[in-house]
Amino acid sequence: VEPSGFEKMAKSIAAGYRVNNEPGKHTICDALSGPYTAAIPFEIVKYRLSGTVSVTDEEVRSAMRTAFSEFGVALEPGGAVGLAAVLSNHFSIAGKTVGIIFSGRNVDPELAGSILVA
Repeated sequence: VEPSGFEKMAKSIAAGYRVNNEPGKHTICDALSGPYTAAIPFEIVKYRLSGTVSVTDEEVRSAMRTAFSEFGVALEPGGAVGLAAVLSNHFSIAGKTVGIIFSGRNVDPELAGSILVA
């Protein structure tokens, strides 16, 4: 799962070689918005990944609120993208067992406050 506008892995897999992000864009998922596709992760997933999805910043905010209110977990935006993809119905989970990795709590307190109180 990648933030919308920062789909460097999806573009790389489609192209068959590493594609970098264009500079100058912004997302709250700063942990996932790096400019380049790293060589080792790309080599690991290029033939194994069945697909990717992207989520908007607003979908990530909603997932962060859900993680906090339903599970008592404070997530950084990049750590909430998997939950955002599921909650936003970006792929069907009907009849499937789904595991979502919640990772990271490295979020600016002001950003977290503005998202969790909204």
